[in-house]
Amino acid sequence: MPLTADEINHALDAWFSAALDAAFRQKSDGTFAIGVLPGGSSHDELHDLNLSMIRDDAENRIEHLQADYRRHDFGAGRGVARSIIDALSPGAAAAHPQLAEAVAKRVVEALGSIEEARGRWSQGDVDYRPTRHMESSANNPAASADLPAAGGVLPAVLPVAAPAAVSGADDEPTLGECLETFLAIDEKRPGRMLKHHAQMASHLKLLVDVFRSDRTIASITRKEAGAIYEGMQFLPAGFRQHPQLSGLTFAQAVARSRSEGLKPMNSGTANTYLGEMRAFFEHLVKTGVCSQNPFTKMNIKKTKAPRSSRTFSNVELSKIFGGAFFMGAKSEKRPYAPGSHLINNWNFWAALIALTTGARISEIIQLRPQDIRQTDGVWVFDVNDEDGKRTKTQSSVRIVPVHPELHRIGILGLAAAQRARGHLTLLPEAPKPVRGVPSKQASQWMTERFLPALGIDWDGAGFHSFRHCFITAARDAGVVQETVDAMTGHANGAVRSKYGENRAPMLLRALEQLKMPPELALIPARYPAGVAIPDSGVAPSRQLAPDAAATQQTI
Repeated sequence: MPLTADEINHALDAWFSAALDAAFRQKSDGTFAIGVLPGGSSHDELHDLNLSMIRDDAENRIEHLQADYRRHDFGAGRGVARSIIDALSPGAAAAHPQLAEAVAKRVVEALGSIEEARGRWSQGDVDYRPTRHMESSANNPAASADLPAAGGVLPAVLPVAAPAAVSGADDEPTLGECLETFLAIDEKRPGRMLKHHAQMASHLKLLVDVFRSDRTIASITRKEAGAIYEGMQFLPAGFRQHPQLSGLTFAQAVARSRSEGLKPMNSGTANTYLGEMRAFFEHLVKTGVCSQNPFTKMNIKKTKAPRSSRTFSNVELSKIFGGAFFMGAKSEKRPYAPGSHLINNWNFWAALIALTTGARISEIIQLRPQDIRQTDGVWVFDVNDEDGKRTKTQSSVRIVPVHPELHRIGILGLAAAQRARGHLTLLPEAPKPVRGVPSKQASQWMTERFLPALGIDWDGAGFHSFRHCFITAARDAGVVQETVDAMTGHANGAVRSKYGENRAPMLLRALEQLKMPPELALIPARYPAGVAIPDSGVAPSRQLAPDAAATQQTI
């Protein structure tokens, strides 16, 4: 019996409807976020995180589908396509590879519609119901408007003959097929976090960029793996989005990085790429797909990064706090493009706290909502070693007043919101400690992603640079050294520093003398300034004059 296009369309429609229903159930029942929040989290917390993760995941998948579609790579749809065709006529997918590829293209387009729906559902448009864009991909999220037709169209009648003999070469597994299987297994690993799976998928896409998805596994040589190993030692962090490397092949990007002297990513990041490639091929060795792992023993020797030791210049501070990340961005996924979306994540608050308090990033990450409290009528950050928190030295235990601009932007509202949600820390989404060090990943975000995105050379700059800025501004303002040390947690050997107490009103007066970047006064508020933190015995929040820092100048 001939296999008709109507039969395939009907089967695609049935698959699409089932996949769409499954996606909607995942949105409704919260299963996407299960295993991410700690036990005992509230239903509302689970619901909010579930929607947030679905929205981010949908945007990420659409981005990958679009990139694959532009390359005429329909690997994401081949498994479904083969299942659909073989269910109608066993063996037909292998016998008719052009048909299988045409159906795979339709599946990718349908996947784009599903991801668009997931994104809209997660933003409240629960009545949205997409169609499968069967004959036209012009409006499909996975397609590109200027993309030429690829994969062919489905003829009205598809005669199905007996499966043809398959040659040995055709029978060899391809990179695209093996990656699809490996990532499907990885995604279902017990306890596997979505963000880690997504990172692995993104890193392994580099293999497709270098070799193409239809490259057979057996043909990939150790010499070619060595070229990747060597190239990773020259590429900068975030090389795929780097303005000087956009649109280049891997080899071209490596050559450009070398000729332009771009600062390479650190060895830890490069080894993450190589380790995931090694794990992928090790899986293929274990399953008998290949006999040797071409990435064996390819580790870049770790080099200890120099501690950030310089201040930011006035120009750099203007780039940081006058940019889209603080003033208004396009979206969470495009935080460096100007727009109306207000970023309100841990990165935003950590940088502001670091600038206005001089606190170490490890101290900021460990802050709890209740560590913002009033003493002598002044709101302060209480940097302490309670509840297992770690401080560098005993002198690091201190109070630092909340800067008037930080008050205006809404730090009290943030603390109140986190306490109301039951969060134990002020910045609960911040990276967790790595081998007991609570600042490692946070520092990497600043040096490997944020500063490069703004075109600021790392060269010793990082979160610690805000601490240098704070101390320099205090000295420029004539604040006495004992007071500077009291606010920054430095030990002071002067005899007079051992007597008396650094009270909050005096510290606040000193803090208000510091000249801050003028952009700080222009950052839109994220919470109302007058919100009080709900806690027994806490006095009402101190109301600040609207122009409390209007006359501040740049550091």
